[in-house]
Amino acid sequence: TYHINPPFIDAVFQKTADRVHHLLNLAYQNKSKLTFIYVMPDWKDFMTYNEISTSRYRKAYIYIPAGQGNYYQYRTDTYIPASFGTHIFVLSTENGLPDISAEVKEKFKSNTI
Repeated sequence: TYHINPPFIDAVFQKTADRVHHLLNLAYQNKSKLTFIYVMPDWKDFMTYNEISTSRYRKAYIYIPAGQGNYYQYRTDTYIPASFGTHIFVLSTENGLPDISAEVKEKFKSNTI
């Protein structure tokens, strides 16, 4: 399982989504288990959101509203409140994954992401 939270730059998100889907396709073809937890901002007209939200590998979706989560800021080594909503998708070649929604929401509220 891998956590994906690229820099919030549209072109980087698209390249990341393309790479994630490529790796999931390879894993599926090889009957391998592979899971990504993909974090992205709540942007309007965001092509990558549409691609990820309709992915055949989408197993779960979690939404965290603005102000109900924190992000770790490496530059200052601090946690900052999210001023925007956050979309979290679980993409996987596996079926029957455990529900991690409550745990993820709790981690976003704390400073232990």
